[in-house]
Amino acid sequence: MTLTIRTLNSKDKIIRTIHKLYVQSFPANERIPFPVILHMLKEEQTELLAFYDKDLFVGFVYLYHSETMCFLYYLAV
Repeated sequence: MTLTIRTLNSKDKIIRTIHKLYVQSFPANERIPFPVILHMLKEEQTELLAFYDKDLFVGFVYLYHSETMCFLYYLAV
């Protein structure tokens, strides 16, 4: 396995695939509306990372970080 991590923005082509995994992985009452997540990517404190095994998408993480902490909102593989 060769794991690579890519930082995403709201315009990346993989966003639809991430949205599909997001909906499948988390119950509706635990999900932030996905457009809010995409909007928050404009802030420096949030990050959406995609994980790949070679060129195969295998998961994502959505993070919020400040000077003193990192909060992992969502992780799905």
